Amino acid sequence: MNCPHCGAPVQDGLDVCPACNGKVTDDNTVDDAQVWCASCGSLVPEGAPDCPVCGLPVEGAFDDEADAKASASEDVTDADGPTLESALPPSPEENSDEVSTNNAPAHLRLVVVAVIAALLLVGGTALLITRPWDPNAYMTHATEDADTSMEGFPGTVTHLEGQDIIEGKERQAYLEDADKKMGDFILLLGNLSSECAELERPVEKYLESEELEEGSGRLDRVREMGEQLSVATDEIEGLDLRGSEYKASQGQALVTAQYLKGRVDTLCGVWEALESAEEPSSAIVAVKSAVTNGKDGRSLEEWRMLSDNAYATLVGEEE
Repeated sequence: MNCPHCGAPVQDGLDVCPACNGKVTDDNTVDDAQVWCASCGSLVPEGAPDCPVCGLPVEGAFDDEADAKASASEDVTDADGPTLESALPPSPEENSDEVSTNNAPAHLRLVVVAVIAALLLVGGTALLITRPWDPNAYMTHATEDADTSMEGFPGTVTHLEGQDIIEGKERQAYLEDADKKMGDFILLLGNLSSECAELERPVEKYLESEELEEGSGRLDRVREMGEQLSVATDEIEGLDLRGSEYKASQGQALVTAQYLKGRVDTLCGVWEALESAEEPSSAIVAVKSAVTNGKDGRSLEEWRMLSDNAYATLVGEEE
């Protein structure tokens, strides 16, 4: 049999339902007037709107309420018969707030479309005026076939013989002139070095005896030597001796000229002190100072040693 409380099957002889623990007796007979839950099959107490087991509403439990709803629906009828409610919402009346609210998105879309169209029209017109359309403006392919034939091809030119001959002759002439200038420059360095030695001897003798030999024009000659050496040095420094036999000697020649120029300038200061002195006692002090201090902190003896050693090295390289 079934439990009168939950409708679960109960074995014969059991007094308690194994499902709901409800008491099962032979007195609990099922009456046809009782209400059973259509969802779970449990017995619903009389007057209960929901099933005590599954909690779902029970059909037929609200007979009074159902009758009240039915009578209320019957009152709202026309004389001609019952009215049918439409699934579509009623149309709003004209000039109402609902009409203006529903049509607002449509108006907004219309305004946006109109603005975009106006911008496109103005922009396209401006672009057309400023940049006329040219269908060939962005063409990257050739419109005419190129002539790829070898007709009239003179051949590949790998060497400009005439130009090389001209350049070779000009370069050879330049090197010959540069070599001559280098030879004259080395000879000039030797001559000026020897002449410096000759002009230093009277000064050395004067420092020992305070007596100076008569010799007019010595100061002028020393100054002339300095100018001559400066001009020759600038000329040799600007020579391009690539491919010349004097290329290796060019640097040493310039060093020798630098030392000799310091020697000449110091000697010039010594002779200026002698020429400007009014008496031997004052001249001897000025000459000793000029010989000792010299130029750039080097004495006349130091400049003499530097120039002589540099010239000896230059001559040794040439030999």
